[in-house]
Formats: sequence, C-alpha cells, structure tokens
Amino acid sequence: MTIDRKTAARALREIATLLEVAGDNPHRVRAFANASRAVDRIEGDLAAMIDGGTLIEVKGLGRGTVAVVQELAAGRQPEALAGALAAVPEGVRDLLGIPGLGPKKVRALWQELGVTSLGELEYACLENRLVELPGFGAATQEKILDGVGFARQAGERPSRACPHHLGHPLCKASLWPLHCSHASFLNAVCFASRTRRPSTASTADLDR
Repeated sequence: MTIDRKTAARALREIATLLEVAGDNPHRVRAFANASRAVDRIEGDLAAMIDGGTLIEVKGLGRGTVAVVQELAAGRQPEALAGALAAVPEGVRDLLGIPGLGPKKVRALWQELGVTSLGELEYACLENRLVELPGFGAATQEKILDGVGFARQAGERPSRACPHHLGHPLCKASLWPLHCSHASFLNAVCFASRTRRPSTASTADLDR
C-alpha cells in the first residue's frame, strides 16, 4: 500500500484527537499532534523514508508515531488508532463531526453531561443544559443544535463513501457517519491505497 504524507499526518492527528477526548496523558496527545505536523512538512519521498528506515530521523517523530506510519504503509490498522478508538464510544466520536465541537468540548459533553450520541446532544441543547458548561454559551448551544440538524440531514443522503470503504483494514476500524470528518479520513485512506495523489482532507483545531 502507498501512503502519502497528508494521509499519514491525518491519521496521527485523528489519534491525537481521540486521545484528547479520552482524557489521555497530555504529553502523549501532544506527541501525536506534533508528529502529525512533522509528517505533513516532510518534503522528501515518504515511502522511501519508510523503506530506508530514516523516518525516525525526522524531528518531532518517535518510535511510537513512526510505527503508526509504518503500519499505515503496510495496509494495517495502526495499534495506536485501535486503542484510541476503543477508548472513545462510537456515539461520542460522532459528536466530533458537529461544527464547533473539538476534543475538549466533546469530552466535557461526554463526562459532564453524559452525552454519548447525537440524539442525546440534541436533547441536551433543547433542555438548555449546554450553557451550564464552561466555554459554552447560548450562541454556541444554538450553533451546535443547528449542526445536529444538518448532520441528520446529511446522514439521510445517499452514501458517497469510497466503494472499498468496508474492505480496507482502517475502514473496518469504525463505521463513522459520512458527515463526520473522521469518515472523510477513512475514505482518504482507501483512496490513498490505490493512488499516490495526496489527500486534501484536513482537521481544524476547534477548541484548543
């Protein structure tokens, strides 16, 4: 399998995001986030660096983060991704697809209000409970409610997922809704397995 730097960087970033939602060690979260940026800045041939064992020499990468890229290149689901997925319930991961909700806010909704699905998030908004949380206000709550509505509409549309979506080892990791940025990542990985064209998908820092 061929993996481009954009897809590899996205994988590392997704792991960092999930670990932050799970409340993992901040140093570990930061290590994956930094590795994502480091891989994204690589100007050389990533595949050649993997094959030659020189990827570890890139500043910002360590053995754990290099292993993620190597596993991706081999067409396997990275162990770090599997662990991060296992630490965050699928319904909680769905919340990350709502505009305005980054890892810190999603963790607050999960841990403080017990929100574990889009439906529960919608009810929490309608009951005006989000305004009780630090960093959430009436305007944010309204924006999130609108985002849930949009997500529901998007979920009812015909799937535009990669036709190999369910066959790739990474795609088997989780069946995230197509409106989530994470599903876009999995589709990008499928695409990268068949072409060297870089993925343009990106994840924004929403609440860091």
